[in-house]
Amino acid sequence: MGKVKNQDLDVPQDRLKTRAFALGMLAHEQPYATNSLPISKGLIKANGMDIIKRGSNRKNRYLIIMNCLLAPAAAGKLGTLAQLDSKSPVMYMDFPQGRLKLFGTLVFPKNKYLVLKTGGSAGVLCEDVFENMIVFSEAWWVGRKEDNPE
Repeated sequence: MGKVKNQDLDVPQDRLKTRAFALGMLAHEQPYATNSLPISKGLIKANGMDIIKRGSNRKNRYLIIMNCLLAPAAAGKLGTLAQLDSKSPVMYMDFPQGRLKLFGTLVFPKNKYLVLKTGGSAGVLCEDVFENMIVFSEAWWVGRKEDNPE
């Protein structure tokens, strides 16, 4: 009697993660930056200040990474996340002509990513800490929700 292999279950996640590495969205090692970015005025003013993090009970927050350029006209709903309880979540972005389905994979990096807010006199405020991320490396145009509900 042979054992059932779990490799077939992880194939979409492995494919999406491999695609993210191929597109340069993820890297196995820290890339060397040839051109450094200019330091912002807010960061120069915050030199030597304490980084303050307020207590928060929010858990399981994910940094979302997409291989696209977004230019929203105003703040509002970006899309709908589905299948968050799986290793391969999906995001639907609604447009007047139909929907774009983004296929993602969960990634657990070694580093934590901070969202910092400068400009306060008390110090630099750490608004959020991301320990997990969802990388959307593939997208399909699926048309209208009525025509293609899945």
